[in-house]
Amino acid sequence: MNCHVSHGKESGFIFAESFSNEVGSNKSCLGNFRTSTVYQGEHGVSMRVIGLDKDNSNTYSRSIVFHSANYATTNFLLTHGYIGRSLGCFVTSPDNNQKIIDLAKEKKSLRVIVVN
Repeated sequence: MNCHVSHGKESGFIFAESFSNEVGSNKSCLGNFRTSTVYQGEHGVSMRVIGLDKDNSNTYSRSIVFHSANYATTNFLLTHGYIGRSLGCFVTSPDNNQKIIDLAKEKKSLRVIVVN
């Protein structure tokens, strides 16, 4: 599945250019992830992920999750010229969020590929 995904607000303005595994960095992290708990959170249905690589080993402790927000919609992009940024979470449009969570739960893992 291909869709817009927000990146951490400290990773860059338009494009994600800097990544981190540090708690409190507000940056995105890269690598392979294993899906974890699905829960109802502040942003609706959300899914915790566990980093499987050295560069994302703190993903769970950083509370990096998949969730939805209106700042990750095509309408927001067309209005503002960019997708809003998160504190490091993978944020997708409400339309795509449930599809991604269902697909990832089925596969038990996911890979996020950054394309600038």
